[in-house]
Amino acid sequence: MTTLRDLDYNSLTGTVPTELGELTAMTLMDLKWNSGLCGPIPTELAFLTISTDGTMLGSNCPTSAPTSPTTSPTTTPPTTNH
Repeated sequence: MTTLRDLDYNSLTGTVPTELGELTAMTLMDLKWNSGLCGPIPTELAFLTISTDGTMLGSNCPTSAPTSPTTSPTTTPPTTNH
């Protein structure tokens, strides 16, 4: 195997397994637009060309689930005197 195809746009999450380094005939890994991928790229994959656009690879993985979006304070409509 020299390439892993169709790994882009697959909603992959977590870190890239070091075991992929055992696929020594592989030359390209396309991980683009899997926004849940994070963490360091394993040194076992240093021989590969890796496409990582739209991922968080090279960044720290979140340690907790995202909190709900913040909301703006409720505003009270102005009152009018009739």
